[in-house]
Order: sequence, then structure tokens, then C-alpha cells
Amino acid sequence: MNESSPNNFATDSLENLRRRLLDLTARNRLLSFTHGRQGNIRVIDELPDELHRMLLSEEELRFQAIPDPTRDELIQFGYIEIDSETGLDTQVKKDPAATEWARLLGYDTSYALPLPTIDGDTRAKHQDKVIQTLMFPSEMEARLRGLRNKAET
Repeated sequence: MNESSPNNFATDSLENLRRRLLDLTARNRLLSFTHGRQGNIRVIDELPDELHRMLLSEEELRFQAIPDPTRDELIQFGYIEIDSETGLDTQVKKDPAATEWARLLGYDTSYALPLPTIDGDTRAKHQDKVIQTLMFPSEMEARLRGLRNKAET
């Protein structure tokens, strides 16, 4: 008896199609996601369940950037020193990146998802209509504009 009966042919063909549809290689962006500089916005310090609830309620939400450091804050955190003789600013360290600045301001910048408290109390910062991002304002605006343009294409 021949091994390639019509039953086996159909099963083999379906299995072959399934393997071709199920892309487990690095080309599958859902499986091999990278936190690149384009195509995504990194959200920090938000509870996923609260964010999901607000998205489903169709409330108007807005993105919030990490605030740009002010001169006084840069002095406070040791990035700038004032020369006592001349009174001029001297840059001690290069300006902080958004991740470093967010940590200094007390934001949770880890990739791990924050967990709600055990007693179910959700802080007000997680119930506001603001989605905290890990970018300075100018970078966030450019990234959001690029995402909007890509979505409209």
C-alpha cells in the first residue's frame, strides 16, 4: 500500500501550511520585539490593569513626558556648579538622559510591570488620565507625531 494516501496528503499539506503561517523566526515582530527608537512609546510607572480599564472606558488620555531639567535642578543634582569667583556655570557632568533623570525624580523606570498593592489601594497617580512615558517632551512629541503619520499611511 502506498504511503501517500489522500488522507495523509491532506494532513501533510495542512501541517506544511501551518508551519509556514506560524513564523517562529526573528522576523516575527511579536516574538522578537526590541525596544527600539521608533515605532513604540515606552510607558513607565503605570499599572497595566488600570491602564487597560481606562482604555476600555474610552476616556480621553494624554501622554506625559519626563520634565526637562531646570538649571536649578541641574545644580541641585550636581550636573552644574557655579564658579564662586566668576559666578558662571560650569558643567560638571553631561546632561542626564531621560532614564537617568526619571530615576532621580523618583519614577520607576524598570521593565518589570508594577504590581498593585495587596490591599487593593491604587494610588491616585495610577488613576489619573495621564500615561507616563520615558522621554523628554521634544522627543515624545516627535515620536508621537511619527506614530500618527505611520498610522495614517
